[in-house]
Amino acid sequence: MVKASKVNGQERKRQRSTEKEKRRNLDINRAFESLQNQLPSCVPKGNRLPKIKTLRLAIKYIEHLSSILNGDHIIPSSMENPRPLLIEDFASVALREIQIRNTYTSRIAEVEDQKDVMYSDDSPLSDFYQLSAGFGNVFYY
Repeated sequence: MVKASKVNGQERKRQRSTEKEKRRNLDINRAFESLQNQLPSCVPKGNRLPKIKTLRLAIKYIEHLSSILNGDHIIPSSMENPRPLLIEDFASVALREIQIRNTYTSRIAEVEDQKDVMYSDDSPLSDFYQLSAGFGNVFYY
């Protein structure tokens, strides 16, 4: 009799723990979905990005917005004059991030490539835009 009630108590405790974990996971997934919905429309709506990509894109988007507020400029190609950085410039950065595979080896190679590139500024954003598809250096005025 005592054993049966002890087993039932442990079973109920395990069920409560399982339900609590399911709710926690659901809350986290909703938060990631909300975060992804705050990113620009260049991020595919309806497609759920992996959580790590969502976090990386959010970080890069915040850095991009900070650069815009700081009045940073960009040279889109060697034939053009510097122009102010725009929100629309984030599209190619987002596309590049979405296309990167989530592997440690590709991330290590990316970091190694960044070490070999000369930057116009010590800012992490100069690294960020130097490696962005179709972008030249970011210059700060």
